[in-house]
Amino acid sequence: MALIRDYEVAELGLTVPNAYFVIDHISLSKRKFDENLPMDPNHPSGFTDGNDRSNIPEFLWKAGWHCTFTMVVYASSEARNDETKNPIGYFSARPSSNSPDDTNPDNIYNSILQNLTFSYDEAAGTSCFKQAYDHLRNNVDYFSDATSDE
Repeated sequence: MALIRDYEVAELGLTVPNAYFVIDHISLSKRKFDENLPMDPNHPSGFTDGNDRSNIPEFLWKAGWHCTFTMVVYASSEARNDETKNPIGYFSARPSSNSPDDTNPDNIYNSILQNLTFSYDEAAGTSCFKQAYDHLRNNVDYFSDATSDE
């Protein structure tokens, strides 16, 4: 399975048509209880912002299963299947593994990086991998028009 779309290697000013975006590692973890925001003795609730988490992604605080994944980009599906070809891009939830410009809020990389973790829906009856690809297509504009190779 992969998402296929053009990929711009920003540092080089190069666009690779029909690049192959592949999730190559995924981890699943379970949080037993909802997490509260940090304590704040000055707030009547005792928590920062009254423990209002409405603007915080659920995977950061909600009890349940959560998936975190890394994604590599190949020039094509053929390059992906050729052991002599290296990836041309890499996205990881670990900041030290990403582009030096990944702090720029206008950078498309930032949008992808912010979506490498999501809440897994056990009841959906689909794999964590399938849900990860769907999550990218539904939450990152960059992938909204990507085709898939299933």
